This record gives sequence, structure tokens and C-alpha cells, in this order.
Amino acid sequence: MIFLLDSAFSLELIALAAGAALWVWGARETAGRAVGKAAAGFVMVAAILTMACTLYYGWRYREAGHFEIRAAAQGMPGMDHGGGMMKCPMMEKMQGKMGGESMPTEAAPEKGGHETHH
Repeated sequence: MIFLLDSAFSLELIALAAGAALWVWGARETAGRAVGKAAAGFVMVAAILTMACTLYYGWRYREAGHFEIRAAAQGMPGMDHGGGMMKCPMMEKMQGKMGGESMPTEAAPEKGGHETHH
């Protein structure tokens, strides 16, 4: 989740820099100066607004505990065959709204053991 937040914020910074470059280019050109500056202004305002939204929702997700879930790629418990995604606070909240019960944390044992389904 934090990777997605960082990626979105990086793209917004790139958009802001592109808007600033367009503003400088529009100021130097004689033909189309108004159009260049208008486009640059739109891009910069949109980038700043989306950055504010990203920061706001990033803070809300952090407060909800979404950044504290450990990933299986890091070799940490919680995201393996034991029902890890269903332990996510967001998934539990969705299941509660839909009237469903949360998923069991332990999967039923399969015939033949773990190796047979791989």
C-alpha cells in the first residue's frame, strides 16, 4: 500500500514539474503564449490538488492501520495460506457491510498435504 502511495506522489511531482516547464516555455514563446500558460496553469493546479488528495487519503489509510500489514514477499507471517488478506482491516470492514462473516484464519487441511496442490 505504501508503494502505491509513493508511486502516485512521484507521478504527481513529475506532473507539477512538467507544468512548471510548460509555464516557462509558454512565457518565452511569442505565438501561443496565452494557450501555453493556460495549459501550464491547469496542469500545475491539477497536480497540486491530486497531491493534496494523495496526502489526505494516505494519512487516512495510515490511521486505519493499512500500512501495518506485513507482506508475504518480506517473509513475514500473516500473508500466507492462513487467510492473510482476510485479516486486512479494509476487507473485514467490507465483509461487515455486506453482512458476511469473516473468513476463517486457518484453511481446512487438504488430502495429501501442502505439496500436492503445488
